[in-house]
Amino acid sequence: MTIGSIAPDRRVTFVAGLFVACGLVVLAAWLVVKIGQPGLRVTYFAVLADVTGLRIGTPIHIAGYPVGVIRTIRPLRPAGADHGAAANQDGTADAAANGGAGAGRGVRFRVDLLLDGDWPLPRDSWVQAVAEGPVSAPVLDLRLGDAGETIAAGGE
Repeated sequence: MTIGSIAPDRRVTFVAGLFVACGLVVLAAWLVVKIGQPGLRVTYFAVLADVTGLRIGTPIHIAGYPVGVIRTIRPLRPAGADHGAAANQDGTADAAANGGAGAGRGVRFRVDLLLDGDWPLPRDSWVQAVAEGPVSAPVLDLRLGDAGETIAAGGE
């Protein structure tokens, strides 16, 4: 090996490393902008009987102003409930045997709310899914209560 052949290899390695480092910095900046700055978002949860139209990422508004998104939606089944569904011979679910259409047999849903940290929630606050227009996707409307006591982070 000659000295002349080693220098270009190191230069190529340095340029490639610099390119990767710049890419990582750009990725980190994009994640901070997209997700929000660490520590500035707080998680709360609500228990809802119906989550029709709600999805992970659904916006949460206070008086039309965006303050967060839905982080997760999980079913909460009543204790001792039969988790199997009655089915017809063709394999379709029998709505009448399963508590009627839309009854959910007591199933409720825990919806985790990821909110901007500068919105303290009074204890008597509540949420409701609303559509902003006839063909628009629903948003979760957060109504702030009047109670002096606030909900702790992670609380209902």
